[in-house]
Amino acid sequence: MSEKIVLSDEMWLRMTELEYDDLSEEEYRQEIERIYTEEYGEKLPADMEIYPSSKSPNLKNDTSGYEGTALHFQSDANHIDEIYIISQGTDDKQDGYVEQAVMIYGRKQQQSDQQKVCDYVACPYPQGALI
Repeated sequence: MSEKIVLSDEMWLRMTELEYDDLSEEEYRQEIERIYTEEYGEKLPADMEIYPSSKSPNLKNDTSGYEGTALHFQSDANHIDEIYIISQGTDDKQDGYVEQAVMIYGRKQQQSDQQKVCDYVACPYPQGALI
């Protein structure tokens, strides 16, 4: 299998749909593993860490309504080290999606004129930070 986890639009869409299902972390993990097996006919070739936005201490008092999950797939043996960020968006299920690779290039960032601290900072890949 390739060094990439998500190789098809179907896999991405099915992972995105899970974001609306109000699953526990363990149920989410099981569903990702099940979907991967259904899509590619084999067991997920990497360990998976799940980071829901609801667990971010920096979003505790956030009023934006943002909900999302970062999935980190890692396997030294299979040369996999990927992060996928799945944003829930609105709850009307009419969201589209944009396939855009991102590069996380900073963590615990704070703009000089604001108090908010971001867990991670990302930019479009391969374009880079557009400042």
